[in-house]
Amino acid sequence: MTTFKDITVLGTGVLGSQIAYQTAFRGFQVTVWDIDGPALERAKERFAQLASVYASEVELPSPDAPQAALERIRGTSDFADAVKDADLVIEAVPENLELKRDVWAKVGAAAPEKTIFATNTSSLLPSSMALATGRPDRFLALHYANNIWQRNIAEVMRTEYTDPDVFQQVVTFAEEQGMIPIRVQKEQPGYVANTILFATLRAAIELYLNEVADMPTIDEAFRVSMVTPLGPFQLLDMVGMTTVYNVYSVGNEVEQRFAKLVKTEYIDNGKLGRSTGEGFYRYADERVGGSTASPITGMIQRNPMYEDVTLSLPDVQLHGRIYRPDGDGPHPVVIFHSGLGSVAEGNYGFADLFTSLGLAVLFYDHRGFGYSGGDLRQEVDPLLFARDLRDVITLLADRDDVDERRISLSGFSLGGMIDLLVAGVDRRVAGVVSVVAPISGLAARDLFPPEALPTVDAAVEAGRREQLLGGQSPVLQATGERVPGGPEVMFDDPIGAEFIKQFDGLPSYRNEVTLTSLGRLFETELLPFAARITAPLLLIVGSEDTISRVEDAREFFEQVRSPKLLEEHPGQHYAVLIGDGYKQLVARSAEWLAENATVPVSR
Repeated sequence: MTTFKDITVLGTGVLGSQIAYQTAFRGFQVTVWDIDGPALERAKERFAQLASVYASEVELPSPDAPQAALERIRGTSDFADAVKDADLVIEAVPENLELKRDVWAKVGAAAPEKTIFATNTSSLLPSSMALATGRPDRFLALHYANNIWQRNIAEVMRTEYTDPDVFQQVVTFAEEQGMIPIRVQKEQPGYVANTILFATLRAAIELYLNEVADMPTIDEAFRVSMVTPLGPFQLLDMVGMTTVYNVYSVGNEVEQRFAKLVKTEYIDNGKLGRSTGEGFYRYADERVGGSTASPITGMIQRNPMYEDVTLSLPDVQLHGRIYRPDGDGPHPVVIFHSGLGSVAEGNYGFADLFTSLGLAVLFYDHRGFGYSGGDLRQEVDPLLFARDLRDVITLLADRDDVDERRISLSGFSLGGMIDLLVAGVDRRVAGVVSVVAPISGLAARDLFPPEALPTVDAAVEAGRREQLLGGQSPVLQATGERVPGGPEVMFDDPIGAEFIKQFDGLPSYRNEVTLTSLGRLFETELLPFAARITAPLLLIVGSEDTISRVEDAREFFEQVRSPKLLEEHPGQHYAVLIGDGYKQLVARSAEWLAENATVPVSR
């Protein structure tokens, strides 16, 4: 805890006012300085507006907290008066080096010995003005973001002169101020956040100008991979085209090309960004002071067919996407899963195969994979995944746009295994398609040489013990071709290595599974569930499949009650899926479920 009580803020512009009000809101006595009486009157208006914003948008410690904050702020246009009791002075005057040096010289001459000095500069290095105070060891940068009550980050950046104790005191103050302090250990133009942001924006601009991808695709890739609501071009829409043009028109050659495009295609056509309703995107009723809609409303309206969803289970959050056909619904829905270690975003391109037939389709990542939560990453657990799937069915059934009587399942390989488990115990399943699904964990052990099994079992047990102690299990490459000196591979198959190339490059995909996943697979047996399946079943197998052994699948099928259909496709496990085979089988799955997934009945 700091001993700070009295804080002085120099400058009452947009950000200076926010810094002052947030500081007072957190219980400090605040003195604000500005050049004259009219400037201080304008500051009072800003503080009153901020009190209103905090009352409606911020969790309040008490109903009178916004008003109490106002009572802790006083204003003055006299430097000596402003800093006479200051424990900390935060400067937020315009970005002009000579002006800042002049201000700091006056502050240094008037402030007591105890005072610490902090500049909120965005573009200048603190060392360029530290010496003006006469006390550079007590000087550093303390940088805030606009809309401080929402973006509560404070970057604390030392200079070569800054005393370590001063640095730590300001870090602690930032915490007490309600900020998340970012400790910047050496001077960096742009600090940490803006350095990352500007690099991201430059990369997005280059991708667009080089015609690698369009703006919606770039934004979607960023939003999904970073789990954030705004993509780079959506953020630039919020900033506004005029500012975007001013920033990039003095940049490098690529940035100047982008600035020219912004000027001719957007500014000259009155498309100035989100505040005017149109920029890179069109926003419904988006104007200053108008709608409070999400910044991605425009994107959703451009493609109303899908919705990114969070599926909140008791102990984990799963993430996915649901695509809907035309019409208001409620719609029949298919829950789609693919194979070992794969991720939902690798299957989004198949959505129209379902929606064109009037089916909604949900793709989601299993716990521990892709964008879903889960402490054990890359851990395959079919029985746990099956329990999760039953919870997902419950959540879907509660949606107004879903026909709860027609929720069906489609799964490939491991996904098909999970779907068969659930179809055997959950009477709500209206239909199921399972493609090259493993049926027997015991049979999966036959994929390993008998002499290797004791070593495998011991390694699995050691991995489980490590997990119980809070550590991590070793990982294997999930699918590929084993080569001397290369990584250990769970399923050694050159055709499989070719098949998984379609997932390479997806931000959420890792061709890895934990070693302990083998144990989870070994202990899973589907045959006891066969006679319990009541939903219509299409079982698709590879005629020469030894990974998901075809003879096991045939035995399983014999024990399932009608209606049911077995289709054998020539080839080994991955050979059935290679090339266009995967898409063709997804299309077959959609067509069959559209015709055969009926209202479930007990049989």
